[in-house]
Amino acid sequence: MDIPESVFFRVDASNDVGMGHARRCLVIAKEVMEQYQGKVIFLSNQLPASFEKEILSLGIEVIYKDYPGQSEVEFISNATVEKEINVIVIDSYDNIFYKPGFQKAIINDFNRLAYITFDSEPHYYAHVLHNQNPLSHVQHYRTESYTKCLFGLQNLILDRKFRDVATSIQPVDENKDLRTCLLTFGGSDPNNLTVKVLEAIESMNFQFETCKVVIGAMYNHTESLKRFINSSTLHIKLFQDVDNMQELMCSCDVAFVSGGTTNWELGALNKPFIVFPAGKREYQSANFLNQRGLAQLVEDPLSLNTEQLGTRINQLLKNDIRSMAASLKKKINIDGVTNLVRELLSSL
Repeated sequence: MDIPESVFFRVDASNDVGMGHARRCLVIAKEVMEQYQGKVIFLSNQLPASFEKEILSLGIEVIYKDYPGQSEVEFISNATVEKEINVIVIDSYDNIFYKPGFQKAIINDFNRLAYITFDSEPHYYAHVLHNQNPLSHVQHYRTESYTKCLFGLQNLILDRKFRDVATSIQPVDENKDLRTCLLTFGGSDPNNLTVKVLEAIESMNFQFETCKVVIGAMYNHTESLKRFINSSTLHIKLFQDVDNMQELMCSCDVAFVSGGTTNWELGALNKPFIVFPAGKREYQSANFLNQRGLAQLVEDPLSLNTEQLGTRINQLLKNDIRSMAASLKKKINIDGVTNLVRELLSSL
């Protein structure tokens, strides 16, 4: 197979869109560099400074838009004009990337177009379509005859750090007490679920020995969180923008999350979790898992007061959450990202 000169990722990260898209692309990028030594370039409108520093240290190039309002087709075409064999991966919820005109224009400039997507509504002209969410198996996607679809947890995009740990995970004693919980609600947590769930935990009769709280670089509620920690009866350990998330997950007995990639990381590590979905996509995914006995969720958590939320969490913790985690782990291929990279670079 011809090795591409460059693999491009069109992705953004901000308080509005969070860090999930960028982190996912970084996992793919590192696999490309590890397996094929290809050059990787991120095309972006916005990335946090800390994330930019991280990817630059890995030898990944970053190209930003030339000016506000620049069209996506112009931006991508200008950034890639000197490259001969190209692959581009789009990971975004922005509707502009899914319009037929955009897709066809990009295909004219690239040997291979791929989408990392949850959206089954558009018609896809891409060569590769990826959705690791198990919900994808019951969704209907409209594609071209040549489109290769990589769906479900057998194609999971999992960082090497998690893959290495997941290979040595041992079965958990189902009679072990739930002593340590982990709270992590994404890079920005715009609705401050962190404090809301901590308040609910404090109101419960059931008490954890330790609550480990992870906040991201774009979390804007630090002051309110610190005030709560200083006045709380809970034993809380606070972490921010960590690079050892796999270790923190392994150290907990149950996790409280908002959804996304965190679900699958916990699943690979055989850790039970409860989802507090903050949006429609997160709810659809969590409800799918819940209906199949693979995880649990708190529906519409933002509408519940502290006592109601605490009561609901307490009810869910009484269920057989460790058996759910074990069932989910069995469905996960921890090396699924290799399937995606192989397809990205094949038949060029």
